Amino acid sequence: MKRRVFNVVVDEQGQPISRALVKIQLNTATFVSSEQKEVAAWGIDVLTDANGRWEVELEANDTMSDPNSYYRITEYSRKGTVVNEYLIRVPSTGFTEPIWIVNLLIT
Repeated sequence: MKRRVFNVVVDEQGQPISRALVKIQLNTATFVSSEQKEVAAWGIDVLTDANGRWEVELEANDTMSDPNSYYRITEYSRKGTVVNEYLIRVPSTGFTEPIWIVNLLIT
């Protein structure tokens, strides 16, 4: 089941950043040489619109073969520095579409 997830990227003054890069990676636990390591199994890049908003469709983590998987979302400034980084799990229920990323933070 896929869910739409969005956020707005802003600068230090709270102004939206247009055409900012956002990288999204699905991370799953994998066993390598008797150690559990997190690896990115899938990823996409998107750009924000004129209002600093981005929106993507993501598979709900609780419907995947590894329900402990999570997404790492990194938002960048126009200069390429990291503005925000989030670790989220997208649920299949509990929200109306689309889901604002601040409701999905892993604690």
